Amino acid sequence: MHKRVKKFVAIISLVIVFCFSLESSRQKSDSWNHLQFHYQAKNMGMTVLEISFSVEKKEPFFLLTMKFHSTGYIRPFLQVDNLFRSYVLKNGFISLQYEKHIHQNSLFRKDINYVDVIHFDQSAPKVMVERLNTEEKRDESVPPATLDPLALFSMYFLEHEGPFNEGIELTSYDGYQVRTLSLKSTHEELETSLYGKIPTNCLQFQIAFTSMDGELGDVKIWYSNDEKKYPIQISIDPPSMSEVLFKLVKVQVD
Repeated sequence: MHKRVKKFVAIISLVIVFCFSLESSRQKSDSWNHLQFHYQAKNMGMTVLEISFSVEKKEPFFLLTMKFHSTGYIRPFLQVDNLFRSYVLKNGFISLQYEKHIHQNSLFRKDINYVDVIHFDQSAPKVMVERLNTEEKRDESVPPATLDPLALFSMYFLEHEGPFNEGIELTSYDGYQVRTLSLKSTHEELETSLYGKIPTNCLQFQIAFTSMDGELGDVKIWYSNDEKKYPIQISIDPPSMSEVLFKLVKVQVD
């Protein structure tokens, strides 16, 4: 039992490192002011990780927020209470600021507690990374039009129109390094708890897990194949480890 728990803690830890971001598609811009998605990941039939992702209209920008909380039998071994926040200028869909509030306490790994604030200067282009409550500050050059992770995946919900195209490459900066993602899509039917069996567009790509010596892992996001294009399900498959599946359990619209 302890070996299984320890392995799953390792998987969840990788997921948290990655989960800068997994969301999105498009709603009509005048139909809501605040939209929130709630997801759950299960192991051995029990919920072990809860995620919420929200979009708020705060003129002249979008405020994007993602929260992670470990729960159930995994929490005594891994306490996760992480928050990611992004400010994106509506005009041109430009990243302005990205925040990472990381609070992870584990029996098997060193505790991680810090707050990073990343300022995007698109005119340079560069990012300015600041770790709060320390003297650590640094500037890094980035490619033009680089987005923060939440903005990168939210652009489909907030900005993108039409079907997914093959061979799209997008660039993101997550506080560690610039990441270039090559995207591809497929059409699949998916059984959901909220909507029954529905047609979806599945967006697929690979990322390098820095905690695993840069090995590539697979990520998939299933969007409802309608005008809402809700992110229905998210899969993260780290190299040499089991897949972690996040299912949408609730949507709130204001």
